[in-house]
Amino acid sequence: MAAAQLGKPSGLGFGDVIRLVMGLIGTMSALILGPLIASADSSYKAQKNELQTLSANIVLVDRLLASYGADTKKAREELRSAIRGGQERIWSGGRTAAGEYERRCQFHRTLAESLPEDRDGQNPAEPEVAV
Repeated sequence: MAAAQLGKPSGLGFGDVIRLVMGLIGTMSALILGPLIASADSSYKAQKNELQTLSANIVLVDRLLASYGADTKKAREELRSAIRGGQERIWSGGRTAAGEYERRCQFHRTLAESLPEDRDGQNPAEPEVAV
């Protein structure tokens, strides 16, 4: 049987060529799409981790302000207002909402007014600048 096959001409038929080309296209697609999908996945995971870290830090700041008592109630409300503005910006496709910068500034001013002064008479929200 091996001798009969050796003497037989080995020509590829049209169907064989189509199968080989389709296999090549499938392999090339996998080689191109694999890294593309991996890159998109790592980008998604990085953004997800950043959002989780940001959320945890916001909750931490809110709890810290709550531990100062009723004096920081206004600062906590300003924090929530600033967070709503950031949330609107994120879900609006990156467009900055009107007044968002002012809300952030107001939060910082309110926070500086709400926090107690430390022993040196220096407000911790306004650190001393070395000259």
